[in-house]
Amino acid sequence: MSTSYAAGLAFGIVTALIIFALVWKFSKKSMKGTFDERQELVRGRGYKYACFTFLGLLTLDLLIESLDAFETLPVSRTLAIFFIILVGIMVYALYCIKNDSYFGVGTDTRTYRAVMWIVIVCNAISGFSV
Repeated sequence: MSTSYAAGLAFGIVTALIIFALVWKFSKKSMKGTFDERQELVRGRGYKYACFTFLGLLTLDLLIESLDAFETLPVSRTLAIFFIILVGIMVYALYCIKNDSYFGVGTDTRTYRAVMWIVIVCNAISGFSV
């Protein structure tokens, strides 16, 4: 490992830890919110739908694996499992967002927006620098 690579890696890790600590410090108070009864019910239904979606897709994956179809498909099994996990998370998030239960009552969403913009800008910079 070259010296410049090690220095860049160390700088990146330290920078990420500093950013994480700052976000953690400033977001503790503003990101806390409570959920009312309706939101709790909607979140529970969202968990249920996400779990059933995950289990259904996992069963389909096991069926495809038992038929040895992954040799003929253009995707690997690892990618399929990753996709199944992401779809389960997406079902929960979309259901909660659609039914206005993703953020708690009294939650300041400005912190969430700021963090998302930081992530978007960092991903755009790293995507265009390649």
